Amino acid sequence: MIKENSAEPEVQLQALTAELLSTTADRWAQIIAKEAEDQNGRNKSTQLRRFYDEICRLHDKGERDFERRLPFVHMILSRVAYAKSRKLVGDQFYQLMQTCLRQVENWQAFDNFKHFMEAFMGFYRMYRPQ
Repeated sequence: MIKENSAEPEVQLQALTAELLSTTADRWAQIIAKEAEDQNGRNKSTQLRRFYDEICRLHDKGERDFERRLPFVHMILSRVAYAKSRKLVGDQFYQLMQTCLRQVENWQAFDNFKHFMEAFMGFYRMYRPQ
């Protein structure tokens, strides 16, 4: 799976690239799955899926009036922090979401974030099938 002490790949949402949706998403899925193994009960796929579903819900409203929805996009991080405080998600997942959400300043970055999370969830399901 992954080697101990290996560096997390950098997530750059400015441009949608093949590497972002393949290598980077796969690598982060491995890291978060490893964290789930190490800290039993955290990072369950149903919990992570809730955050992805919220991202999709906000994304489905489209580009129109995105500036008004942007605060709600950033509020996702507070929900992840709350889940982290309840030991439902781990530090690595919080770090990933923080890194991504801090880059979302416009529709294009949010669109790229949504696609990245879709790829991440697909790879995560492979590493954590339960």
